[in-house]
Amino acid sequence: MNKLNKIKLAVSSLMIGAGVLAVPPAAMAERSSPDQTALSRAAAKSADGARKALAKHKFEKAVTLAERAVAAMPRAAEYRLLLGEAYLSVGRFNAAETSFSDTLALSPANPTAALKLALVKTANGRAGEAQSILDAHKSILPVADYGLALALAGDPQAAVLALEQTVRDGQATPKTRQNLALSYALAGRWLDARAMATRDLPADLADKRIVEWASLARPSNSWEQVATILGVTRTSDDGQPTALALVDYPEQKYAEAAPVIQAPLPAVETAPQPNYEVSPEVKDPAPVRFAAAPEAPVIAAPVEPIKQQVVPISVPASKAAKAPAPVESGRFVVQLGAFKSAGVAADGWTKVSKRWDFLNEYDARQAKVKLAKGTFYRLSVSGFETRSAANEVCSKIKAEGGQCFIRSILPTDGVRWAAKGGKKGPQLASR
Repeated sequence: MNKLNKIKLAVSSLMIGAGVLAVPPAAMAERSSPDQTALSRAAAKSADGARKALAKHKFEKAVTLAERAVAAMPRAAEYRLLLGEAYLSVGRFNAAETSFSDTLALSPANPTAALKLALVKTANGRAGEAQSILDAHKSILPVADYGLALALAGDPQAAVLALEQTVRDGQATPKTRQNLALSYALAGRWLDARAMATRDLPADLADKRIVEWASLARPSNSWEQVATILGVTRTSDDGQPTALALVDYPEQKYAEAAPVIQAPLPAVETAPQPNYEVSPEVKDPAPVRFAAAPEAPVIAAPVEPIKQQVVPISVPASKAAKAPAPVESGRFVVQLGAFKSAGVAADGWTKVSKRWDFLNEYDARQAKVKLAKGTFYRLSVSGFETRSAANEVCSKIKAEGGQCFIRSILPTDGVRWAAKGGKKGPQLASR
């Protein structure tokens, strides 16, 4: 990226806002025990040191301190966000993506996490996912940031429409107008780009900026534009340390699309953990790339097939008499989770169907399976004839901070809850 080093300062100084947010002196404690109180104080001290290190451009030190804060308080969204900013400052886009994603899982309405997650997904060659995140959080993002991030994610035309509306309404700032000018440039509308740039700059400086944008508009890879806008240099990394992985709790019962490697962390709750397992056939949809780029590291799904044993579910006669027959529809399902008991799975369906109301339009299914780690209850929705149709639903869930994955329907998916459009609670039916 040497050819763009000269324009970093000019570009990054006004384009993307939402920098490091101030973290309160003490984040919310996860427990009230003396040990946890000590951890809370240690986390706050490390986080304060990380913020000071970032302000002094001591980025590697900031990463170390932010990792300590997260290790001490793994469920504090503020510290996850700070860690993502620290990773981003040293160009570790893979690690930053994980941290911003964890922040959104803990704080779904955090605009900074949503914006930065979209940017790093674009940099990592997943512009389609970045666009979904931006659309899902459009209402909470500053329009100037939303517009430019959308342009970088490969949709400059939509970015232009959003930013032009703000300019027409008379609510635009110089930053908004310059981001519109750059979006014009990325859309190939160079005359409009220059005309908008001169609204806030002298003609000679506007011409100089157009020359800089001409280089920016021809990236050699997916991360070059984002790195230039943010004023960072990309470095290769293996992602966030597994010891800092976000542990899922019962209130977060949505399955990941890839296995999560988890290490013991301080102050982990003692409640039973849901198990998330992935079929070997699961594959991510082909990413939409702004430009060719090396693929980000992917944790492969298990290579050995998962052996499953169907165990009959005992249903009281009074309820079983009127139980509806299972619906065999579609070749694919969107799996939402795998839980330790039928009751927890039922509670999971209640929560996800309220959070994403559109799931009530599909058949909700439960399957009891025996794995090496014990017995689990799979929760999924079915009715998809193609993988792409299932992916549309799963993408909506992921864009709003949820978790899911797609797999083919199995014989063990013979227990369903409610027919399409049903708004009632779970209605178990045995196959």
